[in-house]
Amino acid sequence: METTYDVKIYKILTYKGARKTTYTVRWVVAGKRWREPFNTVALAEGFRSELIRATGKGEAFVVATGLPVSHRSKSAAMSWYKFAVEYVDARWPQLGGNSRKNIAKTLTATTIALLRAKPTQFRPAAVRTVLREWASTPTDVRTRPETWWPS
Repeated sequence: METTYDVKIYKILTYKGARKTTYTVRWVVAGKRWREPFNTVALAEGFRSELIRATGKGEAFVVATGLPVSHRSKSAAMSWYKFAVEYVDARWPQLGGNSRKNIAKTLTATTIALLRAKPTQFRPAAVRTVLREWASTPTDVRTRPETWWPS
């Protein structure tokens, strides 16, 4: 992770369009320009003040993301597996049987594709079975296997 202290933060750019107004925070990290649009001036000012506060504390910025090292996005804080489990928990009550089955198949295939280990380090069939029949079911059902596992 390459970091730098070469940061410049500019004033908020206001764009008044036909339908709505956007407020864009602009800054440069190691010569690369970054922009982040917001729907309200308060959100833009808040984000800009976070950037200014980080530079004031002498914090390094990550060149690849343009953000301070301490800034953690929600997506970076959540693993793929945790996202998949929470997605199943949220969607399960609204779905029918075939949709549930298709989500389990899709999440299983995606999780297998995202595994960084070589297939020789694990048994793909066993991992698919566990993902499909355990991880791709909601949390309340997982704790009571008798409700979904055939006797």
